[in-house]
Amino acid sequence: MPSVAANYSSNQSLQNGKVWIDCENSWIEIIDENNNTIVNSSNYLGDIESGNYTVNSPNISDCQTILPVSQDFPNDRPIPGASFESIDVVTCPQTGVSIACEGVLLAGDLSNDTSDIFAINVSSADIVKVDVEASSSSLDIDFHFQNSTRENKLEAEMYLNRNTSIGESNTLYLAVEEEGRIIVTISSPNPDTAWAITVSKYTIVDTAMVETDGDITGVGTIPIGIELGQDESITITHISGLDVPEDNQSAIPAYYRFVYSENSNSEWSNLSANQKLFGIRDISHVELIFDCLCEWAASISKQTHFDARLNSDAPNFIPLSSSSDNSSYPLIEMSGENYKGELTLMNGDFKDILRVEVEGWNDSVHLIDVIVEGDIYDLQLTIWELDQTNWNILESASATYSMTSVRGSLDVGPGTHFIQISHVDGPNSTTSEVNSTQWQIRVSTAILEEGEEPWFPTEDVVYEAANLFYWIIGIILITPFILFYLFVRREKQFAEEFASKKNRLEWLTKQLDTGVDTEIDLKRALRAVSSLEWEKALEVWGECQSRHYTSGIDIALWSLDRRLAEKGQWPLLIGVRAQENDWNVSAIRFESPQGEAWKVVEVVPNLLNRGDEIFLDSIMKNSRLFFKVVIEGSADSLDVHLSGIVGGNPIAAKLIDTIYKPYDSEEE
Repeated sequence: MPSVAANYSSNQSLQNGKVWIDCENSWIEIIDENNNTIVNSSNYLGDIESGNYTVNSPNISDCQTILPVSQDFPNDRPIPGASFESIDVVTCPQTGVSIACEGVLLAGDLSNDTSDIFAINVSSADIVKVDVEASSSSLDIDFHFQNSTRENKLEAEMYLNRNTSIGESNTLYLAVEEEGRIIVTISSPNPDTAWAITVSKYTIVDTAMVETDGDITGVGTIPIGIELGQDESITITHISGLDVPEDNQSAIPAYYRFVYSENSNSEWSNLSANQKLFGIRDISHVELIFDCLCEWAASISKQTHFDARLNSDAPNFIPLSSSSDNSSYPLIEMSGENYKGELTLMNGDFKDILRVEVEGWNDSVHLIDVIVEGDIYDLQLTIWELDQTNWNILESASATYSMTSVRGSLDVGPGTHFIQISHVDGPNSTTSEVNSTQWQIRVSTAILEEGEEPWFPTEDVVYEAANLFYWIIGIILITPFILFYLFVRREKQFAEEFASKKNRLEWLTKQLDTGVDTEIDLKRALRAVSSLEWEKALEVWGECQSRHYTSGIDIALWSLDRRLAEKGQWPLLIGVRAQENDWNVSAIRFESPQGEAWKVVEVVPNLLNRGDEIFLDSIMKNSRLFFKVVIEGSADSLDVHLSGIVGGNPIAAKLIDTIYKPYDSEEE
């Protein structure tokens, strides 16, 4: 059982079988459940009974061990389609950036057996990895593939002509082409051989999308997806394969294809190490595969080929007309700032066109001075002045390398003009063997002639019409604010007047006795009292029939006069205040301890309700809410529950007292 930890201690559940220990400068101790030392040795091969054991070692990395963790295996290979129990191997995910796969550890011995046989269920495009962790003697491992009707012996096999050594690696990968099972047969010329094998399984069906460049890894031909813009490129700077000989590392072939959509892609093409792969327009991403039946690792370098602070390459031609969209042309501020770019010659980019915007009065004249530096020996600078109406080129100036830079200037008028940086050899400079040419540009300007300032005198009729228009617009805009202010002021006055007297519920009852319709007053009072301080609001309504008060929530309930509802219904007034935290997804439920369930028939103000519940949504900290609710039912009593989410946790509150339904003379 492999491990790399020092001062190792582990609890193991073992089966009947053989234990093999082989250590250098270390030892292993095995203790049973009764704290009896069964083994304490650096070299050991012997039998052990099933049970729970503790395995200790001062440095397990200097040992190789085989512990019987598996049940005894069958000795006969099943025929195709026959029932045969397979080991449970979970398919390990491939993310493209890491491989986290523990696999399944199997261990056994060939005492009194000619062979040990087990099966692995597989699907098309699976890759099975077999690691021989340890073997006490020479070992033969054969593999057969079976489906429901036939069996094929696989060419792949493993042969060890002696026992394994500490740190030795013996790994085999099996590529699966169809669904079925792989039968593994383990045999040895030595009848007392003990063995330990780890079996892992991967799939290469789904593409592993990698968001950034850097190190990638995988098993087999798993497609690696990388988003690649048309002005970006990637380069494989390193490829290596685990268990691949050093002299064959560079022989691992890589391929790429462009994916346009889920059902559309290009053909696979070869991609060499250190070869730049450029993106193209309108692709979803690029896919890479490494053709190696092994665990491989590669390094990907991603480069951008942007110009002049634009997240793309500069265009190669000026816009068709003055009305064309020129936002894709890098705008160069004429303040002497330094802008960088490149001619990506290996990708056919041999010229970049930049934009300048000149502001000034009519007939003004401006000097544009341009300096280009960098890899400029083969560069040419061109400045164009364009007619702002018909887009014809009025004047142009060109320059090539001289002394330490490429420098040119041109007198232009107001408007949009363009600068071109190009290679002197034109299209002939674009070959796959050349590198990119880096350039830096600085542009400054000076006013040579100011021109004439435009002047538009205002007529009196226009001035008067504008003033009238401003007054009308001003009145229209301020009117809603005035109306809102008057409404708030009136509501505040009503609230203060309503709060000037206590026991307002008793007053509403007296109003009913005199035949006055109090429904409108109650609706307005509910809205107004909510603006008062909580304790003052409670005093306004009078003594509540029941109240629940904690640091988290305060709930008060009053039973209203029965005449505020239809016959057989029960009107209630409820006040709620959140004390220290917000209550989210809150609701109030009216529960009947005995008898038929209550049903909410009316809520003022209007709140969402269903059955015996009212949904309050969110109750903000220190907010106050009063509402009238009418319920109906045949029960005699009522319990009130409030529930919600506070700080991410569900919380409920309940009025301590059960409210009993009042009966007037008519109902009795």
